[in-house]
Amino acid sequence: MASEAGAKRPHGPTGESSPDAPAKRVRAERPAKAASTWDVTGRYALKCTCKHEPVDASEYTLDMHLEHDESTKSSSLFAYFNFPNLNLTGIMRLCPKSALDAQEDGLLHLADFESACELADGVAPGPKNKEWLMRWRGEERGGEGIRKVGGETRAQGMFVFKHNARSSPTGSSEAGVHIMFAMVHNGKHLLFEGTQTSGQVPAAAADDSASAWERLFDPAWEDRPTTPEPDWDWDPEAARNFKHHNHWENPPTGGVIKARNKPGHKPGSVVNPTAKSPYLEDQPDWAWNTTGTWKVAGPELASRLDWDGDMTVTLYMENNSKRQKTGRQLWGEFDFGTIYGNMRLCPGSLARFGVHDSDYETPFEDVCVLKPGAWPGPEPPGERRWGFMWRGFSEEDEFWVAEDHETTDILFADYGEDRMTFVAHFKFDNETYLLQALKVKSGVQRSRSDPTPNTEWLRYLPKHRCYE
Repeated sequence: MASEAGAKRPHGPTGESSPDAPAKRVRAERPAKAASTWDVTGRYALKCTCKHEPVDASEYTLDMHLEHDESTKSSSLFAYFNFPNLNLTGIMRLCPKSALDAQEDGLLHLADFESACELADGVAPGPKNKEWLMRWRGEERGGEGIRKVGGETRAQGMFVFKHNARSSPTGSSEAGVHIMFAMVHNGKHLLFEGTQTSGQVPAAAADDSASAWERLFDPAWEDRPTTPEPDWDWDPEAARNFKHHNHWENPPTGGVIKARNKPGHKPGSVVNPTAKSPYLEDQPDWAWNTTGTWKVAGPELASRLDWDGDMTVTLYMENNSKRQKTGRQLWGEFDFGTIYGNMRLCPGSLARFGVHDSDYETPFEDVCVLKPGAWPGPEPPGERRWGFMWRGFSEEDEFWVAEDHETTDILFADYGEDRMTFVAHFKFDNETYLLQALKVKSGVQRSRSDPTPNTEWLRYLPKHRCYE
């Protein structure tokens, strides 16, 4: 007897197929094989998609060229751009993102970038090669004349190609290449999208583009030293000059500028607009002001995250009298390079260290709302030891991560003369890491229009939990 997998279609008495037999499938025609590469050359109409302070890009142009060099049998992808209202013109150069993936340290410096821009025959954007990296150089006209810009970030922006082969029902063609890219100009993270409008652009010889690329280079960009190795001797004077890491507007040398919107702010809840005092509770004379930017050292965590850049924590005190419903809270933001996010703190006397939060009726978030008299400070009446949990986002995994079920501790110390430190235990991926930090910048009072700690905490809630 034939096996079930090899059984023949059953027949009726007359030899016809049984009415109970499954209908014979009609072989569908195979779609035409997609092109291995796309023709991305031509002019693109751009629009700025920044959610925060977008620029008017209605008159912006970008002309893409794929230029061949017969002497080396290679090609280069260049793009000329003109941004009139920024008084900015220049040239972009692109290489496949795989060049970055091949770097052991995850960084792509200028020499390696330019080498990767020399494309072998047949290498071009396509269905299997959508993600590219872009560096740009240009001239900016201003009151002080013309200055060279673009290379000072010493990083590359993500440049993504997409292709649409369909047409709209109205008959207007939506077919063609679409692009999305990011760049930093004058310290501002800009995000653009563009649509290919024409395959005809002014011709440019490869030598002309290469010469323009070299002409717009400023050697001072590369001569500037990289961020020095952290000085963990806790030199307060040197630490005050420390510029904390901002991976949106100030990416690490050789890093990547993200082609997505940075987290924006949502209006906070204003509950008591008639309050006369700006604070829910004035800080006592004995209390320590822990708000501000802290420079963090955690070699083992940095090694686990494969990160050799700066690590910072910024602490805030929510103490706005117009937010009585939110209450007074000590909370913060952290940026550890490949992970960043939000942290909430509660007094150590109320913390439940090492115990799963679900074992208690009172949630962790409730004990983060500080009672009158609860402040960081010398004991008594203050509290040096506090508990915290955190939520964040992992750029490596491109996913939300959190340690918000178990409280770990943070211990503050004030040595006078503006020298304040903390030691903390940071739990990540079921391991606990020791962190040491020095306060390097004083905090400022947040505006009542800024998001509340509750809003920020919810913003980093792991998305898969929203459906549980």
